Amino acid sequence: MECKLCQVNCDFDPKPVETGATGVCSDCRDKLGIIPMPPSRRLARPCAHCNASRFVRVVPRELAANVGKYLVTFAGPMTATLVPVTTERLIFQGRDVDKPSPGAGVGILEMYICTGCGLVEWHCLDPEEIPIGPEYMTEIVDHAPTSAYR
Repeated sequence: MECKLCQVNCDFDPKPVETGATGVCSDCRDKLGIIPMPPSRRLARPCAHCNASRFVRVVPRELAANVGKYLVTFAGPMTATLVPVTTERLIFQGRDVDKPSPGAGVGILEMYICTGCGLVEWHCLDPEEIPIGPEYMTEIVDHAPTSAYR
């Protein structure tokens, strides 16, 4: 099979992928941050703004750069937060916090863009995986009633 992007024969792809990103070789997937499309979280209903029923579903990707001796760019799915990586200090007490690496994100985001009016809806594909706490810049906001209505 030929890759849709680089047009190289990828029959012997060393990293095969589940359904969703077929037709793109592992090298191109890694460079562009392409992942298999997870199941949708949006309910099947018309647009809340114009009542159209067609949407473009997108898993948006972030482009980042590591500026050191050489400029290295990378892409990955946009996420809600990052999980910090820490390492033990050798001499002093405590831990060092490392710079985030690609793949440190949690809470993959997806967008639905209405083809009728352009309204954009955001959803999170894995909200149950998002850690809660100030170190993640996340918190739970619960609007459930605390007592029965009368």
